[in-house]
Amino acid sequence: MKIQNENLNENPNENENENKNSNVKKRINKKHPLKPRKTFEPELVPLLEKMEIQNVVPRGMLNLSLCGVFFIVLGLIITKYREEGKIVEWKYLFIVLKNYPYLFAVITIEALISFLMFLLKQLFLKKIISRFLYIFLYLIAEFSVIGSHIISILKLPLDPFSRAFLGLVTTIQIFKTFSYSFTYPKNHKKKNTKEINEKNELNQSIWKNFQNFVYFYACPSLVYQDQFPRTEKIRIKYALKELALFLGSVIIVYIIFANNLAPLLTKEALMNDFLFTVIRASPPATIAWLFIFYAFFHCWLNFLSEILYYGDRYFYGKWFNACTIRDFWRTWNILVHKFLFRHVYKYSVNDLQFRKETSVWIVFLISAFFHEFVLAGAFKLFRPYFFFAIFSQAALIKIQPYLGNYFNGEIGGNLLLWSTLYMMPLIELLYIRSWMISTEKATSNTF
Repeated sequence: MKIQNENLNENPNENENENKNSNVKKRINKKHPLKPRKTFEPELVPLLEKMEIQNVVPRGMLNLSLCGVFFIVLGLIITKYREEGKIVEWKYLFIVLKNYPYLFAVITIEALISFLMFLLKQLFLKKIISRFLYIFLYLIAEFSVIGSHIISILKLPLDPFSRAFLGLVTTIQIFKTFSYSFTYPKNHKKKNTKEINEKNELNQSIWKNFQNFVYFYACPSLVYQDQFPRTEKIRIKYALKELALFLGSVIIVYIIFANNLAPLLTKEALMNDFLFTVIRASPPATIAWLFIFYAFFHCWLNFLSEILYYGDRYFYGKWFNACTIRDFWRTWNILVHKFLFRHVYKYSVNDLQFRKETSVWIVFLISAFFHEFVLAGAFKLFRPYFFFAIFSQAALIKIQPYLGNYFNGEIGGNLLLWSTLYMMPLIELLYIRSWMISTEKATSNTF
């Protein structure tokens, strides 16, 4: 098994790092999928705190940015306290927390349906059902997951945040069950010379497969493997640190939203002064988006990996230094990139014999669909703003080489990337504006 690892320490000790990485690979447990036997060193995997900051971004600029964010959040708290006598508006948090039982019930139902797909695959591998029947039953189960999601967002009294979270969880379950259902052992097509007649042996095989499925369902990966790289022990201090950073980042995002963004999202502002609202909302929304990225992709996924003994910590690359749109989409979300590359791009090129350019368009089409799936469910309306915004990235990848040397260089290309990211709040505000018009909440003054 080969673990993807990116060497972010571009220094004179490069040979020493390569030797260390080779030693790490030798110590990875490959024999047992659940119980680690030998040591794996997560500190050599490119975590943010192990980067050579001076080789990624000037240290002074990083410290300046962190100080700026700190004083912005502090200013929001002080302003709220001086004007209203409280540091933050807590009503949005209470709205989300009261929907927790509904979210738990829906996620549990979807999880049970996903576990039925495990049984379907076991029946197929044991040649009890045919391939056609297996695919047919899989589609019924998958559409049942999607159907339960649609019914829940239409019938349950959920707020947009809860519906967006539920959409993300449903998308993750769809990706995981698809990868598990259509990843077969290498010898599954060979005729077995021995038939399994003993019931104990059959149960033991199913139990082992069930353990693999449960671990894959819980671990931070969207691509199924029978064996994952495992660590030997849980570093309690490291796990608690990542959990604390995750909670701190979530609190910062909430303060930015409650004290800065929510007051801007009024009916009058979105109807009468939309462009000015976009300009005012872009800076805090971009800062909040960066904290969300850090909280989930770095803090939460590393915390989850640590408590599950999961060894592969390559969740994102140096997307912030990307000079092309293509490099950004390859590095900012490694989990989804691996899924789409393996199950969409490679299948289109190798099995369907599509051209590589056509396969790229298919990848962005599926990505755009699920982006729209989440936001359309969050606001209970279909406005394909996000769909066209994501799908147009494929065209922008083709157009960028013709924009001249400046926009294909390190400075101009990265500037073009951040310019597109900085305007992301425009899309969300378009959804909120349409939602306020189409629902009874448009009569209220604020979001």
